Amino acid sequence: MRAITEDFLRNELRSSQPEVYVIPQGKILTPAAREYLQQRKIRVEKEGGYTYTHQLKALVQKADSDLRQMEEALNKEYPGDWLKKSDGLYKGPLRVNDNESQVDYYAKLTGNNVTFFEGATRVATSFKDSNGNRMIGTEASEAVQEAVLNKGEL
Repeated sequence: MRAITEDFLRNELRSSQPEVYVIPQGKILTPAAREYLQQRKIRVEKEGGYTYTHQLKALVQKADSDLRQMEEALNKEYPGDWLKKSDGLYKGPLRVNDNESQVDYYAKLTGNNVTFFEGATRVATSFKDSNGNRMIGTEASEAVQEAVLNKGEL
């Protein structure tokens, strides 16, 4: 196993200030090298390691990809705007409310639970309670309402 020294890091990082330094497989940091990175506030991670940061980034990337995939499929299959009518929420000609087949299709397509909201209320979802009932009519959490409805985040 080869050691990464402080001198090596000083040369390698001379012109950059990364947030993370990834230790290549088969190598270790000397105590002085580790201290040098800590002083520069550079986080240390091992190559191939599944840190919380890596897991979180992977989850966000998958969610973004799944949302794009669902949006493309919805727009292709049901062209038109989202509309709130007296009898429910529509995407083009599709009535979304209580449409189990659609949420189940998109859940299978993405491998995730899928929910359509009208405002903060679930009108179609693949989420089920402990009795196996779909959680239609339940409200999004306050955190979700704040982020999505109030701040416009996805």
